[in-house]
Amino acid sequence: MKGRSTATGRDAIVAMLGAGAAPAEPRRTRSGAKFFQRHFVTDPVFDSITPERIGTRAYFVVFGPDGADHWGRYRDAFVPVGDRWLLAHRLVAVDTTAPGSFLAARWSQ
Repeated sequence: MKGRSTATGRDAIVAMLGAGAAPAEPRRTRSGAKFFQRHFVTDPVFDSITPERIGTRAYFVVFGPDGADHWGRYRDAFVPVGDRWLLAHRLVAVDTTAPGSFLAARWSQ
């Protein structure tokens, strides 16, 4: 489903996070100028805490050269591994995209 993706396990999470992180070609505006996207994430809210699992949620917004491009929510699960808590599962839900959004254009391909 467009706007919603899930990754479970280290390899799947790394692949999902890396998919949009390093495009083969620099991103460019319609006029051809290079640009950076800025990704802002709110502080996480802890929904559940047990000795075996921590569940959190956070909101995000991505800005491009024309302002807000798309925004949505993360729902994450962390599990203990040794003396650390590691990301075990991430659900990304894109709530909407702006008209002319770079993400919407990528989805239409």
